Amino acid sequence: MSFFRPRTALAGLTLLGAVSIFAPATTASAASLPPTVKTILASGDLYVNNIRSFFFCVTASCKANHATLQKSAYDGVVALLAEVKAAVKAKVGAPYLTQIGKMSQDVTLLATAYNAAAKDKTVQLLAADEGAIYYTTAQIATETYLLNVAAGKTKLTFRGWDVGDSATLYAVQVDSQTLAAKNVTATDGAFASYCLEGDAQELLRHVDGPSAAYNALVTTFANNQLAVSKSEILILEGKKAPLTVKDISKRTGVLAQEFKAIVTLQTSLDKA
Repeated sequence: MSFFRPRTALAGLTLLGAVSIFAPATTASAASLPPTVKTILASGDLYVNNIRSFFFCVTASCKANHATLQKSAYDGVVALLAEVKAAVKAKVGAPYLTQIGKMSQDVTLLATAYNAAAKDKTVQLLAADEGAIYYTTAQIATETYLLNVAAGKTKLTFRGWDVGDSATLYAVQVDSQTLAAKNVTATDGAFASYCLEGDAQELLRHVDGPSAAYNALVTTFANNQLAVSKSEILILEGKKAPLTVKDISKRTGVLAQEFKAIVTLQTSLDKA
């Protein structure tokens, strides 16, 4: 039976994993950019695509170039760490400071997941590592896009900003489907709850989109997901939780409605 209770799987983002999630790169004027930001914009998208090409390879040609792609992915992670560290050290000011701070967090999470993926052996852990790599690379792509917006070299649009958020919501959907499975074990359920907790935290760190209504929906959803996941984990650990199993069952129905509202508004704003 399903973990804890009958749970409605979140739906609406089933195509995200199959489409390109990166905003088009733009070129910023050297005169308008701090040197460290200029360096990130010159190659950040390339590094991200190299990392994704290795981890999410599905074609025969990329599989045949496994060793080359692996080296490119490793070099990309190392370069991103160095370039973002340099930008933080340089103390770049407005209008770049906020995105450099967020990029620093996402690059650190990416590097952690990359290193873990090289060591982890179980299907669960590898799936979690790849999920984190999926949405952190997307968030880094969004942050690169927003740095170009800050430099005045491209127009801010919801579709351009939504790259990272879409990937994170897709991770939420996948982890929620694990919980909704009829034969899910307590161990798998707890692991999915841990992943959902991380997904929700990632959403909350990026509630900075151009739509106030969308930001509000995501904030409410992510906070509710955090509360549910934390209680699920505590219950499985045999500890007292703020929410009871009955409370969790009620809230998961609300979460499904909130997720649907996010996807509906997201789809509308993407087309605007």
